[in-house]
Amino acid sequence: MKNRELDLHKSSETLHILIHDISGIRYVSDWAEAACVSPEWLRKKMNQIYSKSPSRIIRDVRYKTIVALIMEKGIDISSIEVAIDSGVGTTSDSLYKFLKRYYGITFTELKEKLLKEKHIHDTIRLNELQKYTVFTEYGDIYTEIDDSLYLSNIFKSYLLMAD
Repeated sequence: MKNRELDLHKSSETLHILIHDISGIRYVSDWAEAACVSPEWLRKKMNQIYSKSPSRIIRDVRYKTIVALIMEKGIDISSIEVAIDSGVGTTSDSLYKFLKRYYGITFTELKEKLLKEKHIHDTIRLNELQKYTVFTEYGDIYTEIDDSLYLSNIFKSYLLMAD
């Protein structure tokens, strides 16, 4: 049992390294080196614990990073920025090939889809928060964090309970 717990802990640390250094990890060998494990150990443990090959895990983390970047930066994010920050490559073409090959979608299509879904989610969330009205000097401003409504510190804000 002790070995299993150690394996789970080391695997979790190894995955943490990948997630936080995805832009610097290109291949399974890079990941193994960054985690100070052998590529063979990495293959064995990732298959054993997560039922996925290390290359598949890298691909999944890259995709989730791409999605997170689009959701965080919105319409203004460029394909080159996403390609570099997700570790896919240094050109728009490398991002296009990655998304098309593994997910059957282009960067533009993915960005439009995600931002449309985000808009729908934000609209639903805003409807749930209708009991609050936020007035500021420059219009209605709010930031949603952990199911709470936080007002921007930049503007003088007033929170009024609506009927």
